[in-house]
Amino acid sequence: MAFWTALMVFLISCSTPKAGEERQEHFIQSEGSLSGPFLTRTPQGKPVLSWISEPEEGAAVMCYAVSEDNGRTFGSTVTIHPSNGLQPNGENLPKLLFKPGGEIIAAWGVPNPNPKNKYSGLVYYSQSFDTGTTWSAARPLVTDTASYDQRYFDMAVLANNEAAIVWLDNRKDTEKEGSTVYFAETTGSGGFQNEKPIAQTSCQCCRTDLYMGNEGEIHVAFRDIVHDSIRDISHVLSMDGGTTFSEETRVSEDNWIVYGCPHTGPTLAQSKAGLHVAWFTAGGQPGIYYAESKDNGRHFDSRKLLRADARHPQMTVLSTGDVAIAWEETVRKKDHAGSKIVMYLNKADGQELTYGISSDTVMAGFPVILSVSPTELLLAWVQGPLGSQMSHGKSAGGTIAYTLFPVR
Repeated sequence: MAFWTALMVFLISCSTPKAGEERQEHFIQSEGSLSGPFLTRTPQGKPVLSWISEPEEGAAVMCYAVSEDNGRTFGSTVTIHPSNGLQPNGENLPKLLFKPGGEIIAAWGVPNPNPKNKYSGLVYYSQSFDTGTTWSAARPLVTDTASYDQRYFDMAVLANNEAAIVWLDNRKDTEKEGSTVYFAETTGSGGFQNEKPIAQTSCQCCRTDLYMGNEGEIHVAFRDIVHDSIRDISHVLSMDGGTTFSEETRVSEDNWIVYGCPHTGPTLAQSKAGLHVAWFTAGGQPGIYYAESKDNGRHFDSRKLLRADARHPQMTVLSTGDVAIAWEETVRKKDHAGSKIVMYLNKADGQELTYGISSDTVMAGFPVILSVSPTELLLAWVQGPLGSQMSHGKSAGGTIAYTLFPVR
């Protein structure tokens, strides 16, 4: 297996944000293409940036680095060798989870084409018990041979300090269109166990969101298939640590009828004001919408259009109560078309602000966002040259850009 041989991090000046603070964009570059940025944090609160490095076709591997200065710079690169051969996909991101006890879990998808579904995939994971120095052999998330398609997973740390994972699975007990949303959790160092279905008829190709609430409740959002043809966002809730889950609640009756996969799922966050959700739909005016729930997702306010011609939203909440949402937005000019990263800020005092994050002379997409202090947001995204094709979050010759954004 050929691994990438060099890693350079350099800084370039960027336009001054409206908040009045100069900021810098950082670019991680290496031999081959980079994609799949993901942001999380260690139990000590240190930001972690992971990505996919693909020095040659079919040799994609998961890498990550930890920041010691709250996202301004990142340290040495850790390559998770058991992930070699993973399938790059911006909607089915490889992800890291840091358990409070010191264990690190890396999970990723691999292709599994078969006569039943040529797009099928499987989820594998690896564990490290020595801060990323060594990793266990790759393990399949599911061992049931009836399951040939597991994709679009998400992970979170539960209130009991164990890890949970949700994913879309082909196994179902209905003839209706769609996948089943499954849930599993760890028990000590033994890996994921006790899988169970928690919702049915999910859209097969949109990411899920697993989110831990402020008081230990478990939220799961996904794109549902309603009445066999409508693909709207639904939410389920567990108030008992994942033992039971509620029936699906439709976030908004968008009534988007589409016979295909939108490849853009929902995002959740919570503040003292309530539970927040953002998503893309083409039910009505196409674009990214936002809604809020004051009762843990049992009911949602009417949707609000944030931006037309945008997709792939990701959301976080600052400790101040400010809600930040990053998305990918189409850029159309006379001589070219591209995409850029935009961030929307809904401040706790009622102000609504929008910022351009990336240049509009490149191809930029699939942003991720993390609150790293009461006044700072860390954003990362895939970036390629203007004119390149962004396919499933991957751009030929692409790299990972990130920036620390000051909020005032």
